[in-house]
Amino acid sequence: MEKPKVNFANRPSFWRPAILLAALLALVAYGSRRETPAPPSGTGSLAAVVNGIPVPMSTYEWQLAVATRAYAGPYAPPNSPTGKTIARLLRDEAVQEAIAETVIDYTAKKHTVTVSGSAVAREVARLTSAAGGTAGLTHQLRAAGMTMADLRRVARYMVLRDRVATVLGDPAWLDHLVGRARISYYVGDGAAGPDVGPAILLGHPAPPFVAVDLAGKAVSLADLQGKAVVLDFWTTGCADCQGDLPLLLALARAHPHLAVVALDRQEDAGLIRRYITAHHLGGLTIWRDVTGQAATDYTVSSLPDSFFIDDRGILRAYNFGPLADAPAVGSLAGYAATGVNDTQP
Repeated sequence: MEKPKVNFANRPSFWRPAILLAALLALVAYGSRRETPAPPSGTGSLAAVVNGIPVPMSTYEWQLAVATRAYAGPYAPPNSPTGKTIARLLRDEAVQEAIAETVIDYTAKKHTVTVSGSAVAREVARLTSAAGGTAGLTHQLRAAGMTMADLRRVARYMVLRDRVATVLGDPAWLDHLVGRARISYYVGDGAAGPDVGPAILLGHPAPPFVAVDLAGKAVSLADLQGKAVVLDFWTTGCADCQGDLPLLLALARAHPHLAVVALDRQEDAGLIRRYITAHHLGGLTIWRDVTGQAATDYTVSSLPDSFFIDDRGILRAYNFGPLADAPAVGSLAGYAATGVNDTQP
């Protein structure tokens, strides 16, 4: 089963300028069956195969170039764990976008759906207006490392996708089709091996993510490799989180071999510092999920939520809602420390 994918139309400006977010092709492949066989002879030009439909490597490379130019997150050296995580996430985004383009093209041809140049021009005009005019669009394109030709390409796929939706009578047809698809990946995360469970399934790898610490330095789960991790999502305005943080600080002090991280969701560093000082939480490792992407990938819908990950990056336990008490958090952390799932006898 495919790990949950984010609808790229909802990606925050940390990844792409706001005007271009609506232009990104949606791909939420919750149910895809994922295969990673060795590429057959002659597939060096393929990025993936979707239900037998080849995804050209050139499409993937274009998407990767755009994603890389548009990336506006914290810098990390390319060979560092966080730098490798950033590259990994960009590659995975690019192959998903390439799959979306390929599926749209194939389905449109199957149903003889076409898009005229004038329709694309109207969509570009709509995007220009939404950006506040030509000057605004130019600024946002420059920030994304895109040209007008790139924008026209994206606009074409937007119109084509919507016209196919009208023909099929299904506004989410792309998500539904890919969600049932059998996909072989030759690039991106899927090329590393079979992904047989959802992103937060116990006994499977915890989703990679990039965050920043309170000093603004890029950090990631990969930086903690070799340590069991307790990862808690919180915000300063979350009443239930106020009880969790002292428990986490006590856990970190009692068990220095654990990496205990409080991952704040999309708040200002100054606000967090003031909160930490006021509540006497100095010494607790605080990271910032500046985009909310990590919370999305971990399916966090309310706060607090906690995840317990072993030293190999495998999710061993989770707790949705406030932690009960010190023995409870210690017990959950024990699953991560021992590499045992909390569902096992």
